[in-house]
Amino acid sequence: MNQTTATPTRPASIPPRFAPVPDPLNPRTVAHFEADVRATDHLIATAAVDADGRRGVRYFLRLNLEDATATEVRDALAAALDWWTAQEAHLDATEVAR
Repeated sequence: MNQTTATPTRPASIPPRFAPVPDPLNPRTVAHFEADVRATDHLIATAAVDADGRRGVRYFLRLNLEDATATEVRDALAAALDWWTAQEAHLDATEVAR
């Protein structure tokens, strides 16, 4: 049995701060690259780049406020704004955002 643990090559268009995320159906391939993941009880935010790096950075933001109190809603919105501000501060995608 021959098993390789070679790390997939990173395309030059993928900034170093982005970590590879394996494809769940084929763990030897990269599904996409992601960075700046922020997860709380009410917020999940991440920056992602496709495996080929052609589409540029895309942002995903999910707020789950259905059962949240008013304070939790304010905190989640403040965290989302803080995360987005950090993303806007790094539009060149070379530095690690918070």
